[in-house]
Amino acid sequence: MTLYWNQNIHTIGIKHLDEQHQQLFETLSRLHDSSHNGTIETEIPKIIDFMEDYSKKHFRDEETLMQEYNYQGLNEQQSEHAKFIAKIEEFKSAYATNGATINLALTIHNTLSTWLVEHISSLDRTMGLFLLEKIK
Repeated sequence: MTLYWNQNIHTIGIKHLDEQHQQLFETLSRLHDSSHNGTIETEIPKIIDFMEDYSKKHFRDEETLMQEYNYQGLNEQQSEHAKFIAKIEEFKSAYATNGATINLALTIHNTLSTWLVEHISSLDRTMGLFLLEKIK
């Protein structure tokens, strides 16, 4: 199933973080499309590289804001971020071992789509509300 950004559901209210989240949605949609149009061999390595770079920058941006405003959910966020990064490492390993397979594409898409929607709708939304109050 293709993952679409829905501003009413997925927005947390911090513009640059919302833009980064939207970019991740678009990347996962591209991965989904590649599994249907025969381009997974070229898309999977690009997407894994993107996810690795994205997670470093995005999580650093989030965690910096949380630290700056003494957000009490920082440790939980860091734990969830570490789980995401570990998943990316698993995908890199699977790609190195088996190459770009439809199974890997589906696993990446399903795992990260679920993680992303759950993470944004719970932890990031709570964090966004907190930060919006502090930043005013």
